Amino acid sequence: MSGLLDALILGAALSLLAGSLIWSVLNCFSLRPGDVVSWRTARWASLAPILLSPLIYFIPEASTAATISPLPVHPALDTARVAAPLPAGAVQTGFGFEAGWVAALYLGGLCVSSLAGLQKHLRRQRRVRESRMPNAAERRLLSAIGNFDTPPVRVSPQIASPILTGWNGLVLVPESLFDQPRALRFAMMHEQTHFQRGGERDRLVGAALKAIFWFHLPLRWIERELNAARELACDAQVLDVLGVQQRKAYAETLIQTMR
Repeated sequence: MSGLLDALILGAALSLLAGSLIWSVLNCFSLRPGDVVSWRTARWASLAPILLSPLIYFIPEASTAATISPLPVHPALDTARVAAPLPAGAVQTGFGFEAGWVAALYLGGLCVSSLAGLQKHLRRQRRVRESRMPNAAERRLLSAIGNFDTPPVRVSPQIASPILTGWNGLVLVPESLFDQPRALRFAMMHEQTHFQRGGERDRLVGAALKAIFWFHLPLRWIERELNAARELACDAQVLDVLGVQQRKAYAETLIQTMR
């Protein structure tokens, strides 16, 4: 078991180094705005060392053709080299760490990060429970500005801007946004584009990875860049549909919504 733990510790160290290097290199290059592919590749490349580290343990070592007999050692010298015994039940890794403490540290951090993620999930679930189905007037308005039946739409008086949430996709629309038909149309196009591109599922995958690898600071940097790239790519696709004439109106609506 200590051999597997040694491999995981080595993989984690290499993963931290790889993530820092990849993030630094990509930031040195002028990537195309909204380059989701590069940052998504960076996510998995930074995690590759730790994900593949168990192979170091499970792949058997090649057997040697011949064994070298050890040189005789004087009993007095051999006794002097005997290390102090570990506590009963303790296992030490090849790096000098006690396996129990390493496992306890990781599991403690995993519990904290999982509870934080669960709290965010429950907060969103509460928003969904507090929302309602669009009434007849709101459905007519949604039908008039486009086909927004997928993903499902619910109306919430508790939020200030539209939210795409859930693995299967659900758009929460602020109640006040129905008083602004143009802003509603732009917002729904943005969220529907996110849904079609799989942006919310990709965000959830990233959130799960950050919770599992809670110690991986470079992964958090990469996920932050990936989130920004997803938003820029989504905006670019919406602008392609709207055309040049509505670019300014779309930008003004985004700024107003953020405020």
